[in-house]
Amino acid sequence: MTRSIICTFFMVLLACSNSAQELIEYPNGLIYHDTTIRKMQKIVESMQTNYSKVKHVPNYKSLKQGLCNYIIMDTGDLNQALEDIMNKIGFEQFLKKYPHARCQQAVTVVESHKLGERYGYVTRYQLADLEMGDEFDITDASYYYNDNDEGRWGYDTGREYPDYKLHLKAIYFTSNCRQQVIPAKYSSLVHFVDYIIDTSTTLFRYVTGKQYAKHWLYDDEMPTLYTPFFDRFYAYIDSACHCRRVDSKSKFCDSFIAVLLKQDTFRHLFSNAVQEAIRVGIESEDFEYLVEKYDSKKHALQLKRERIVYGTCMEDDAPRIHEFEIARLATEIGLWRVFIRAHISLMNENFNRHNDLSAIWTERLTYIKELEEMHLQTNKLLTGMAFSISDGAANHYTCSIWKIGRALADCKNTEYAEEVLFAAISDTTLDLYNRIVFMRLAMEYIHNTNDSLRKQELLIRLKKGASNLPPLTAARVSKKDEELQKR
Repeated sequence: MTRSIICTFFMVLLACSNSAQELIEYPNGLIYHDTTIRKMQKIVESMQTNYSKVKHVPNYKSLKQGLCNYIIMDTGDLNQALEDIMNKIGFEQFLKKYPHARCQQAVTVVESHKLGERYGYVTRYQLADLEMGDEFDITDASYYYNDNDEGRWGYDTGREYPDYKLHLKAIYFTSNCRQQVIPAKYSSLVHFVDYIIDTSTTLFRYVTGKQYAKHWLYDDEMPTLYTPFFDRFYAYIDSACHCRRVDSKSKFCDSFIAVLLKQDTFRHLFSNAVQEAIRVGIESEDFEYLVEKYDSKKHALQLKRERIVYGTCMEDDAPRIHEFEIARLATEIGLWRVFIRAHISLMNENFNRHNDLSAIWTERLTYIKELEEMHLQTNKLLTGMAFSISDGAANHYTCSIWKIGRALADCKNTEYAEEVLFAAISDTTLDLYNRIVFMRLAMEYIHNTNDSLRKQELLIRLKKGASNLPPLTAARVSKKDEELQKR
């Protein structure tokens, strides 16, 4: 028998659990008990009081950014056009020679570096306010390692879905890419995020000699690690229940384990299996259940943080349930730094899924209500998470703008957030990329607002704030946002 009766029980239980899209709520309408909420209130109030006494806020910097003209060619002599670019042809001369090339001028471009698969470090350019495309990589070192960007070309060639037609993409810099200091009033919001969401930890942990554990929901396999104590523990259970009829009811499983716990041999095997699981990082949900119930919540939490659940499809709720279990255990232990990361992941649907189109929105939409009941300043937290910075802490929490916008719309009171949103959009002392980001955040927030009259009021404020954006940028972003409003 390769799997114990406990595993069988849990696979049945999981199958039932994953058919639901909502986490179970208590009578208070929350996914945590009142006792837990009160416990976390004390922690939150203490943290926010301490933060109010912080005198030094780091001077964060924006992402490296500039302006460029963007060209796409998929017809004509692409090889000759590429040769001209490599010979540093002038931009106006290029347009005259290739009039069929599609062009967008004065595009905000953000530069970053990453480790590529074939070319070592490459430069990635994200085109922030563009209709035709979002980003591409430049791999020729002679074109991106240059102190002076202005008048420089960068290019990329390839084939893209859906027709896989050969194309040439090129950017011609009209200004140098530079960083800009984030104004103090916005830096304080970023710092608040790092204070509340502890940057010294991550939700999931690396295990010595092993990367993150991957668990596929219906892949019922034993761990491939060398785990003699773990194996002996389950072998003992198998031998003890060999003649018993398999019953998936929890009462049977609990009573069965209760009987075994009276045996010295079982307790010894269980203790050794727990220590081994903690040491090597065994991925086993049913064993985590046993550890929580018969050993300690602390050890169960540790094991859960060493196992990432990958959803098999966008409707698979296994990742949501797993991260909720981490949040629940963290609250019961009083471990804020783990709880907040797990709960924020619930709120933002920051899960690992195949084909994660975020098509499944729960009835609750977000779980921001729980944080509000804990008296957390959610407006500050959400707006702070939206800023893009280059020098944040290693584990600085980031999230997609549309998910932050949805969470803001689910807040009770958003007056503070609205002030930050519209101030950032019109603030010429803030870098252009972050202003574009907040323009999009405002649109997501407005889109998720249910009150139609309120929507119109917010759109008027948005158009007023966007009037301070560069004309071409405002026109492109507005066009994209009009499409957003039709969703």
